[in-house]
Amino acid sequence: MKINQVDLYRSYTKHKGSIDNAIQNCINDSAFINGEYVERFENEWAKYTNSEACAGVGSGTDALHLSLLVLGIGPGDEVILPSLTFFATAEAVSQVGATPIFVDVNDNYLIEVSTLEYCITGRTKAIITVDLYGQTSDNKEIAKLCKLHNLFFIQDCAHSAGTMYNGDSVSKYSDLACWSFYPGKNLDCFGDGGAVTGNSKLVEKVKYLKDHARTEKYIHTGIGWNSRLDGIQAAVLLEKLKWLEDDNTTRRYTAAVYDNELLGLPITLPTENIHSRHVYHQYVILTDERDNLLKYMQSKDIMMGIHYPVPCHKQPIYDNGQTLYCSERITETCISVPIHPNLTKDEINKIIVELKNYFN
Repeated sequence: MKINQVDLYRSYTKHKGSIDNAIQNCINDSAFINGEYVERFENEWAKYTNSEACAGVGSGTDALHLSLLVLGIGPGDEVILPSLTFFATAEAVSQVGATPIFVDVNDNYLIEVSTLEYCITGRTKAIITVDLYGQTSDNKEIAKLCKLHNLFFIQDCAHSAGTMYNGDSVSKYSDLACWSFYPGKNLDCFGDGGAVTGNSKLVEKVKYLKDHARTEKYIHTGIGWNSRLDGIQAAVLLEKLKWLEDDNTTRRYTAAVYDNELLGLPITLPTENIHSRHVYHQYVILTDERDNLLKYMQSKDIMMGIHYPVPCHKQPIYDNGQTLYCSERITETCISVPIHPNLTKDEINKIIVELKNYFN
């Protein structure tokens, strides 16, 4: 039987009854746009993340885009961010007319904090950090740096639903945190979906912009966007939030098994940031044998992924010859090993056995 890198159908069937019931209730109530399910999810997600407020939006990309807009970032401004991230992080900066300034990452795959101050100029308006693969940076130090230079601190939390920072909320120190609920995330829905959490006044501005900048049903006091979280997606998220902690515990247990069993192989295993509770959205190893290993594992019906093969500073739209050693090394050698919470023990054992077989 094939072992998938992500198994969305198995995730659904595990809780089919409660998910189907939640969707049916939303249909019965015809609460498709805004409405009680979206409001309930916004309240529950704000509570879970220990945030002042939450705005459900159409996607994680929209969460980033709208956050930059409400902070007044636009043409002529610069935003510092790591190059090792999905393209949307940089794309959102360009969407508002600002310039992304790419910096390198460290061995935890997270933004290298020590380089940030050297990149700040008179045009810098914000720093975006990325909680890549499920853990977070030293957010308190980044917040101090932002305060010192009068910058906004935005977190891309697309991978970090359930992550903790020093035992506290992962997004405690940022001005706004941007979440994605794209299928396959630790907390996911059945399509695109996202949220912005943080300062209540800023989040209210996101709610204003995401719904055509309206103040009443047919009264619009500005130019906004159509980026609302669907009611059905909110209903699904409300159900899935109930088992997010259990799923993250399972991911962490599987990661510990991998750490123990794969130690000693000629690969680089992921490490956990001292400040972070890693929730392993991805379990990423590094090896110079990547292409051959991928082919071998595929021949054994084990599907692995690459997150991500091209760093942002090497994307054609941004490539100006800049070199960022760690980001480039990681993207050339990284492989994501299956770690979704619905793997069986036999599947985990098979993955371990075949990795050992390949290298031994």
